[in-house]
Amino acid sequence: MAARVDLPSMPQFDPHVDYSSLATRWEQWLKRFHLYLRAGKITDKTQQRALLLYMAGPQVQTIFETLANTGDDDDFKTAVEKLTEYFMPKKNLEYEIYIFRQARQTTDETLDQYHTRLRKLATTCEFTDADREIKTQIIQSCVSTRLRRKALRASTLTLSALLAEGRSLEVSEKQAKGIEKSLTAIKIDEKLPTEIDDSVNVIQHQQRQQPPYARRETVKRKCYYCGLDYPHKNNSCPAYGKECSFCHKMNHFAK
Repeated sequence: MAARVDLPSMPQFDPHVDYSSLATRWEQWLKRFHLYLRAGKITDKTQQRALLLYMAGPQVQTIFETLANTGDDDDFKTAVEKLTEYFMPKKNLEYEIYIFRQARQTTDETLDQYHTRLRKLATTCEFTDADREIKTQIIQSCVSTRLRRKALRASTLTLSALLAEGRSLEVSEKQAKGIEKSLTAIKIDEKLPTEIDDSVNVIQHQQRQQPPYARRETVKRKCYYCGLDYPHKNNSCPAYGKECSFCHKMNHFAK
């Protein structure tokens, strides 16, 4: 006989945190609880029922006490059914299908992630052939135009083959972008001079690297009063104190 395994406690179930996802969260929590019982080799029905209420937490215990016909202390099955009826009211099938049809692949979502999301949504839609519905949704709502065209050309493509083709396209697209990025970087590097012997070209290259205000400072300017290069040496204008030979006014030369 296999020995029992001591397992850490499960997180409690919070029925009040998000009512819109209440049914889904309870279904997921209950699945984990059944795995917990199986892993711990807990088969006694009285113990299973007690653990169900204990692990679920005080909020669930309070709700359970308000339910009618919950069975005896050793009736684990009825306890699960009553809580499930409370947390998973009768669903609107048409609405569930509508939510499934609205699910479109996002640009930051891989095809496998999109497929997993659709698979999860399909569980509440009661499709006769879930694979067919998921395949149709991927073809209509995936982000890859190439994959869509491939699927439309090969109408007999199965869901598994479609996913394999999509993964291949994603990998090739990623690799192509990596190569193109490297080529772009190489082209940019080729445009930059590395060994230039012509001193004029060196100066022009250095000037291109300077900010506009720095380049403006290298341009020679002329003094308005004397017509010579400005600024003057020793900050002294030769025209200062001189009479113009044309207009006979002071402090500038004739132009």
